[in-house]
Amino acid sequence: MTSPIEAKPPLSRGSESLTVRAARGVKWTTAAMIVVSVLQFAQIATLARILSPADFGLMAMITVVIAFGAAYADMGLSNAVIYRQDATRDQLSSLYWLNVLAGLCVFGAIVALSPAIADFYREPRLVRLLPLAGLIFVITPFGQQFQMLLQKSLRFRLLGVVDICGAMVGAATAITCALAGLGVVSLIAGQLANTGLRVAILAAVGWRTSRPRLRFRWRDTHGYVSFGLYQMGERSINQLTANLDYLIIGRVLGPAVLGPYALAYQLVVLPIQKLNPVLTRVAFPVFALRQEDMGALRRGYCRVSGLLVFGVYPFIVGLVVLAPVVVPVLYGDRWAAAVPLVQILGCMALFKALSNPSGSVILAIGRANVGFWLTLGVALLAAVSFMLAVSHGGVIVVAWAWVGIAALALSIIMLILRRLIGLTLREYFSTLRRPLAVVLLMGVIVGVSYRILGPLIPSALVLLVVLVSLGVLAYLALWRLADRSYVRDVLHALMGRKVEAQ
Repeated sequence: MTSPIEAKPPLSRGSESLTVRAARGVKWTTAAMIVVSVLQFAQIATLARILSPADFGLMAMITVVIAFGAAYADMGLSNAVIYRQDATRDQLSSLYWLNVLAGLCVFGAIVALSPAIADFYREPRLVRLLPLAGLIFVITPFGQQFQMLLQKSLRFRLLGVVDICGAMVGAATAITCALAGLGVVSLIAGQLANTGLRVAILAAVGWRTSRPRLRFRWRDTHGYVSFGLYQMGERSINQLTANLDYLIIGRVLGPAVLGPYALAYQLVVLPIQKLNPVLTRVAFPVFALRQEDMGALRRGYCRVSGLLVFGVYPFIVGLVVLAPVVVPVLYGDRWAAAVPLVQILGCMALFKALSNPSGSVILAIGRANVGFWLTLGVALLAAVSFMLAVSHGGVIVVAWAWVGIAALALSIIMLILRRLIGLTLREYFSTLRRPLAVVLLMGVIVGVSYRILGPLIPSALVLLVVLVSLGVLAYLALWRLADRSYVRDVLHALMGRKVEAQ
């Protein structure tokens, strides 16, 4: 009988408690997020001045295919590895090679379906672009399991270094290719370079600490595949839902219209994509270790949600208020069509930011089926809503449809969490009440300041710097008045220090 194997024991590391290790994980994930976000902002701002809106529209079409394929390439096995606490070396070996095989199959499917996808979009350039982008599925599986094992054992310092190195190489590659006149290919090349370096580092570490054997037995995957199938179904539908707007706009209105919409969407969800994982990436393995304690899950979920409002909402509210200044400063004047889209989609992002952590709890208690059916329902609603919206009002109405869908999804999630872990709205909003009030007041202050200072400061860049500085000072001052200890505890958590229970 084989013995369980992991990258490092998740429950013991000297005398450190799980709380201390989770806090340290938040610290390193935060540091990596900040560096990667700065690199990506610089990359997008630079490429927006070199590439055309149609190039970004083409990449958005490619993104739909890649995102959908990613759900099948992973097969939901990554989260299954974190959830199961008794994985053996034989099981992990079989799962590793299953991931590699799945990635090759997805790549083959993309190559075979590229002509049909190009016909759907009425965009023949996709025939050669999609196979190039699909190489990501050949590369990724060789490092995927090692990443999950490191995450499971809370080794977020190493994962942060990997993310930073990948982002640096990806940004440098994309900008170099764009300057060389490669157009949309530069965006694909940046992603491949990022993924390639990350996988190389993860594989170098993983093959030393958790080397998979040359073994594949289907029986080794029992229990993992059943968990993963729900995950795969949920992810595929979730990716389809998240990209239905790209799919429909690209099909009906073309890449030139899709480009500004895609840039606006990416801008408003960037805080969610970068700040949410700071907490949820750590939360899932921690929740999984506490999956039998409903009280601990409720307290942890409320705390994660409160921290998301504290860290994510100021960025989103700032984008909504200052979009007329942010967009031209970041991307240039030719992207003016993205301004109202940023403001509307920012409202959607406020709801999505609070919806995301629910997945960590649902998976931690082994109810992947719940996430699947929720995602399926949202997908059906989104498909109908977007088709009607693009036919009757264009991209603006599509953006407003997203707001309604995100609000409804959050409401349903709260009902599900009440049933699964006993979380009440009173308990939930008692945690969020103060952070929400502080963010709202900050938004009002920044909005009024913009109205007053806008006509007085002719330089958009100077105006943006002044308004952002005022927003930061107002936010800190309001928290100083509201609850100085809350800010101190958040900062201690982000620096990896232990925070006493309230």
